[in-house]
Amino acid sequence: MRTSWTRLAVLLITAGVAAGCYESEVPLDPAPGVEVDAAIIGVWRCLPFEADPSEAPATVTVARGTAPRTFTAVWEEPGDTPDRYEGYASTVGRVSYLNTRERKADGSLSAWFFMRPTLLRPNALLLQVVDDQAMTGVAKTAAALREALRAKQDDPALLTDGALCARARPGR
Repeated sequence: MRTSWTRLAVLLITAGVAAGCYESEVPLDPAPGVEVDAAIIGVWRCLPFEADPSEAPATVTVARGTAPRTFTAVWEEPGDTPDRYEGYASTVGRVSYLNTRERKADGSLSAWFFMRPTLLRPNALLLQVVDDQAMTGVAKTAAALREALRAKQDDPALLTDGALCARARPGR
């Protein structure tokens, strides 16, 4: 399966490419409980880590959602139909994750996948996704997912590098 923020991790949010994106029928929290970091709101130019040298960057627009404490994101590649995502933030231990799912053209929603956005600098964003292999054997409940993420928060195998993004200049 290859959803489009999935394209963000080997085409960024890689819901199934390369090492694979962990997918869940349940989010980490049943409802939005924390604010989405305002620093990630905006327009970004992103390149997946596994990109070919000739690949053009994608444009990712992250905005506040219509419901409180939610976000929407649109992943646009030149010459391709935009992919749309939505979700909300959860905090597990000292780490913030985005409970994310793709909104397909027919209005249906994909399974949840979990992204970790890290602001490296005010205008540089690293997008990573929770890796499927790292979650092998974890029960598909919110409590079990949270416990596994807490226990593995320092394990480099927990996350798959998706994309490195630079904030786009206004008016471009």
